[in-house]
Amino acid sequence: MRNNYQCSKCKFYICYYSKGLFNFYPIRQGECKKHNQGVCENDHCEFWKKSNDKPNIDLKMIDKVIADTEELKHIYEEEN
Repeated sequence: MRNNYQCSKCKFYICYYSKGLFNFYPIRQGECKKHNQGVCENDHCEFWKKSNDKPNIDLKMIDKVIADTEELKHIYEEEN
């Protein structure tokens, strides 16, 4: 398989992280949700599917976040 069909670029790949002093750092291993087993980020398989890195955000969600933010601002202003 070609290099761009790596597990690290697959929809079903979940990266493992290592705990550092202040942050979590990604390691070169993870889990495949299709196989339910640990894999290396450079592995390949027949279930590879393109990862959709773009978040699914719609206008209703944005309106809800704006309303929640305005409500928090109102509560903060009442207390001060």
